[in-house]
Amino acid sequence: MVSRRICVGAVAGFALLLATVAGGLGCGVSPQTDTDGIFVGKGELPPGGFAAQAILLQPVGRSTPLFSDETPVAWRYSWPGSGFRARFRGQKLWATLRESRDPLGGSIYHVLEIDGRIIKKIAVPRDGKAHRWLLVDNDTVAEHTVRLTRANEGVYSESRLSAVQTDGDLLAASAARYHVEVIGDSISAGYGIEGQMPCHFTLATENHSKTYAALAVRQLHQQLVAQVDGLADNAFDQQLCRAGVSLSTVAWSGKGVRYNASGEGPTLPTLYPRAIPTSSRTASSVLGPVLWNRADVVVINLGTNDYNFLKGSRSAEVIDPFIEAYLGLLRMVRAYHFNPQILCTLAPARSRYAPFIKAAIERFNNEPVEWLSDEVRRRARFIEIHAEPSGGEGCDGHPSAATHLAMAEALRPELSRSLDPDRPLAVCWP
Repeated sequence: MVSRRICVGAVAGFALLLATVAGGLGCGVSPQTDTDGIFVGKGELPPGGFAAQAILLQPVGRSTPLFSDETPVAWRYSWPGSGFRARFRGQKLWATLRESRDPLGGSIYHVLEIDGRIIKKIAVPRDGKAHRWLLVDNDTVAEHTVRLTRANEGVYSESRLSAVQTDGDLLAASAARYHVEVIGDSISAGYGIEGQMPCHFTLATENHSKTYAALAVRQLHQQLVAQVDGLADNAFDQQLCRAGVSLSTVAWSGKGVRYNASGEGPTLPTLYPRAIPTSSRTASSVLGPVLWNRADVVVINLGTNDYNFLKGSRSAEVIDPFIEAYLGLLRMVRAYHFNPQILCTLAPARSRYAPFIKAAIERFNNEPVEWLSDEVRRRARFIEIHAEPSGGEGCDGHPSAATHLAMAEALRPELSRSLDPDRPLAVCWP
């Protein structure tokens, strides 16, 4: 029997949307040979197809449903670190994934985690075809939690999950009590983190799971879950609304606040409202339904790519637009997330441009907000998570995995002190 109990406190829009159409058609995706040459035979989907499965899954990061005849047939996602979490009891678990076709070929890498332990990266071809992966293959029946997330950022393809199948029972995936969002550029995406200079970027050298934010949130999650194990009021709360913390990353290499590294294209604040970074049609309005998580804490690590325009400049014609753009981003984050704690930084390097960010923060903190009283309003603050380069450099001079680890150690206590300890346990996030 498949358990259908879910924690709906803040999963809100997505799970409830899928629940209303759970009786629709199956996903109709044919299995393919994966990149390792292992062919997995076709299995049966449960009644209701992907819509019935999606109610039991937890999206990680931002995603949006793909509909066919008003029936959800897949999840779409592509921001770095986005994906899904599934819980099941059985011996085997499969997932059917598809990456958008790219004439240059290559693969998008996904990080497989089982029961809190990272197992390996999976390379899904950018061929526009569905590939069915055997994620778990055990000799005995047991309960497992599986997490599969993108190592790469969204500019390179869009991922689609169209089926999760098991030889046992698919159970409702657990949710975290707190949610952290990180807004950044190549550093937050994990650009070149698995290479060592001299080298140039490839998709294989990018890995979001090794970034400072992913490491800090993972450490904090494990710490918080360990503190409350066995303390929940009942088994339902303990399993589905635990006191952990989850992460969503909104990052794109080369993007800035007001000026991109290339000087062209939309800046990160323009892309920020989108569930799918390359699709303007997936943008959410501040006043409309938002199918991604409201965050307790938002970390903004942007400004490095504005460097080419800001360096050496004392001109108000250059500096003022940057401050205005940063102020606009702060306002947008506050509106989308209903008064989160906002932490601003420029890491890993200390920057002479921090005063420009602090100027935007000061204006943001002092301006009146009609819908928030001074007693409950949270003020943004600037934090230092500076780390000296360690373990060499990643590709194209980007921070190494060792430098990211040092940044994570500096970020974790900042996140910990920013979380609201009075948040009710029943309010939980994917």
